[in-house]
Amino acid sequence: MVCKSCDGANRNTLNAEIAIHVPGIENLDRPMLWIFPRISVCMNCGFSEFFVPKEKLQFLEVEQKP
Repeated sequence: MVCKSCDGANRNTLNAEIAIHVPGIENLDRPMLWIFPRISVCMNCGFSEFFVPKEKLQFLEVEQKP
């Protein structure tokens, strides 16, 4: 699989732990969301990808301001 950023083929898949914060001052009291995905990293440019598990997506929803 080639990198979406640089078209390089030198990729590595690693275990990760990621804390996701919902942006905005109004969300400071929301807890961070911890996920532990497999992350694909391009060893040429550093572009990285991972999936948020479907059951965790609801915790990332924020109201859109008009």
